[in-house]
Amino acid sequence: MGKRALGVLAAAIVIMLLPVLISSREPAPAPGPTGAAVLPDLAGHLGDVEAIHIKHAAAAVSLVRQADHWQVAERDGYAADRSQLVQLLRNLADMTLLEQKTSTIEYLPSLGLAAPDAAEGAATALELQAGKHAWALLVGNKPAERTGQYLRLAGQNQAWLADQPLAVSADPAAWLDPIILNVDAEWVTTVILSQPGAEEVNISSGGDTAGEIQNARVTNLPPGATLKYPGVADETTRALVNLRLQDVRPFAEIDWQAAASAQFDLTEGRTLLIRAVQVDDNYWLAVSLGSEFSAADRLSLGLHDAIE
Repeated sequence: MGKRALGVLAAAIVIMLLPVLISSREPAPAPGPTGAAVLPDLAGHLGDVEAIHIKHAAAAVSLVRQADHWQVAERDGYAADRSQLVQLLRNLADMTLLEQKTSTIEYLPSLGLAAPDAAEGAATALELQAGKHAWALLVGNKPAERTGQYLRLAGQNQAWLADQPLAVSADPAAWLDPIILNVDAEWVTTVILSQPGAEEVNISSGGDTAGEIQNARVTNLPPGATLKYPGVADETTRALVNLRLQDVRPFAEIDWQAAASAQFDLTEGRTLLIRAVQVDDNYWLAVSLGSEFSAADRLSLGLHDAIE
């Protein structure tokens, strides 16, 4: 997904602050005895992995590498959480067999290793692709009182306990790069809040003549009006600190007519524009740039590449 595909970033946050079981590619070898690597040839191809497919019941996600960037296919190619992907691949490459478990089909649901479409105890189907190579596993439960993961190779009934836990959610939102931006309150000079049918609110957060930091204050408070509590304006200037998402949608899919707006004026003449609207039980944000931001600005403020 290019930046133009989304227009601007739309992210769900709480505002307060396969089954591909047998591959047509080269199949993975059967695991050996206890202590052997589960996927013995994966380590030599980690840099070649180009796709990861995860399916559990009706949920499915495909993580696809484009050049050096990983994307979530079910979210219009939005950036995937690289650290989470790296951890999964490392655990898979390092994973070894600890104990042989049941191979009786009737007992597999108790380990979460029934067929992925089973009504009870269904496994999560995991497939990796790297050129002509492919690896497929069925991932089950984690042991209650020890580290590890129950699993079996696709097409085999034999269940094993392996030594590495695996995070293999089939929810696309769970794989999104969560960071939207990270703007320290000290970089915010003014905030202008507006909403259809309501008076505009202006907040200033400047320093005094000695250069000392002052508390943020509402500069257009009507005569006789009081703030709900001291520090409420300061909370507004801190609203963009480590701002993270829960999900994303294309901007055009959301009706923004009733959205509240916030203009954050930053030091060095930079401006961020925020829109927020409630849809059912979720709040959606649209973040866009109100001024030019250099590459250094984007890096220092943690601006996601999708924000433009």
